[in-house]
Amino acid sequence: MHDEVRYACPVCWAWPFERAFKQNGLDGVRVERVAHLHSVQQLGCAEKKALRSHPGFIRMDMTMSENSIWFSGNAFDNLGEKDLLVQIFQDLDVCDITPPSVQIPWDAIDTTNVIAPGTVASAKLDKTLVLKPPLGCQGNGIEFVNTVEEALPFIMRDAENAIAEKGFIESIRRLKGRIPSWVLQAHVPSMLIDKGRKFHLRAYIVVDQRNEDVFYYDEFEVRVASKPLGERPYSDRSAHITNGAGGDETSRQTFTETKDLLRHRNGVVTFLEKMFEGRIREELFRKNDNCESGLFRPTKEYALAALDIMIDNHFQPWLLEVNARSPGCPEQGLGSEAFQRHLVSFAAEIIQLATTGDSPRFHSIEHKSPELAEHPTSVSAPAL
Repeated sequence: MHDEVRYACPVCWAWPFERAFKQNGLDGVRVERVAHLHSVQQLGCAEKKALRSHPGFIRMDMTMSENSIWFSGNAFDNLGEKDLLVQIFQDLDVCDITPPSVQIPWDAIDTTNVIAPGTVASAKLDKTLVLKPPLGCQGNGIEFVNTVEEALPFIMRDAENAIAEKGFIESIRRLKGRIPSWVLQAHVPSMLIDKGRKFHLRAYIVVDQRNEDVFYYDEFEVRVASKPLGERPYSDRSAHITNGAGGDETSRQTFTETKDLLRHRNGVVTFLEKMFEGRIREELFRKNDNCESGLFRPTKEYALAALDIMIDNHFQPWLLEVNARSPGCPEQGLGSEAFQRHLVSFAAEIIQLATTGDSPRFHSIEHKSPELAEHPTSVSAPAL
């Protein structure tokens, strides 16, 4: 059956999917990498119709069959933008999922009217702020600052670079309908593992966009800083950065093999369930694309996103970022052996979920009406 089905999934997941197909005796499935387009949501109907495959995704077999399965990111497009994520959570009055945050315009020339975000409840003494660049801004990743005023030079420098590049601002505005803002966010002091190192979790969420079902995958990834934190200053990024900006030295392992975290599993699962049971879940399915006339429609359509979560030093989870469309699968060979097996297993389980509608490792999150669903407030994980 599989070789008659067209699969489309993020380009970066090519090697786990290829291996998963091979392990299931499906060597004949052909993989073609399709050029990545940063965003499709602002394209007109005619442009969408002209696309013969979903941009930014791989195709497994070239048949435009009615028996097709896509993995896109449509449901997560807004949550995947740093400034829109902040705006949506504020509009929905959902607290204690993301750290306190404020938006700063991309071309700000002063911060007189910007009020610094408050600290996270579990870290009242930590006054550090994290400055996150807008999507498409040519920065070097996050910056750590102590005041709003300290953020201004980074903002002005990147605005100058963006303006200096011919056509850059216009292309971003054309693709997104706006120029994304910077986000200034309260710093989350991380729980430490592996002899005093910072880390963050990556949790995968899959959405069935036709049936409006939400699933979480039952293995989480752990991405650990290459150096112990100690008293290292924020300028030592190897001790403070746990994502791709930390370079290849950032270690990758599974939650299951990280003994320091096993007792906190229930707290992370509860956090995910609370996040997607009510208002935020409804936001995922709010956006309707009315430009489908004449556009090839797959039989099934799913959205895949990777959530970056930090557990603070009081064991409360916080959502740092939603990675939509291309969640960033590491290259083959990076991470522990268990981590490599996890990636292939994840791909195999997605295939099973897509073809049968069920997988023992993808767990459905029940939908509750906003009146019944509590706001996802503090999650109490078992104490050490």
